Amino acid sequence: MASEVSGLLTVGYDAPAFLSKLAATLRAMHPGVTLAFVDGDNESVKQGLVDGKFDAIYFVEDVPDPRIEAATLIFAPTYCLCRKDHPIALSSAARP
Repeated sequence: MASEVSGLLTVGYDAPAFLSKLAATLRAMHPGVTLAFVDGDNESVKQGLVDGKFDAIYFVEDVPDPRIEAATLIFAPTYCLCRKDHPIALSSAARP
């Protein structure tokens, strides 16, 4: 017997860039689910998941946490933005 998923899903997040797309996808897949998003930093949302405050979290994984099973949604390289005359920009490490 198939059943529709419904109820409240509380999601903690640190990375809001793709939140609207995530919400739209979840709503399309499960229209009976009500979403509640709670903003925080990486550490507070991870701790909130462990403590049961959130059903799921959306964050940028910095150091893997053995208490949390994570699935990579996207890979985004890390950037350092600075003036073109800044010492970091002038270093050989900054050149491709």
